[in-house]
Amino acid sequence: MTVANPSKQVFEQQVLPLFEEHRAAWLAKARATAERLAQGGQIITSDMVRAECPLPEGMNPNVMGAIFRPLKKWKKLGYIESHRMAAHGRVVGKFVLNEAYEQGGENGRKD
Repeated sequence: MTVANPSKQVFEQQVLPLFEEHRAAWLAKARATAERLAQGGQIITSDMVRAECPLPEGMNPNVMGAIFRPLKKWKKLGYIESHRMAAHGRVVGKFVLNEAYEQGGENGRKD
């Protein structure tokens, strides 16, 4: 029997929508940076985005995953250890733009 992770559910249903609403300008800039870095099939991480688009003061770094939403736009390739000293070797996701999105295809409209 599989039990859902309630903290993940709360994060996705309550925290992320508030983050999208109250930090929309930063999130838009971070997402644009991610897309630019990922052009040509480059594999990127949140560390790479963060290096060019630092978190605003007081922002919880756990929200970095919101950059890679909507999920149809990105393909997660796995995980890699963070290169940031403050992360102490924690893992971050490796992402590539979904081919359909990058090509502007039917299921990957750039909207």
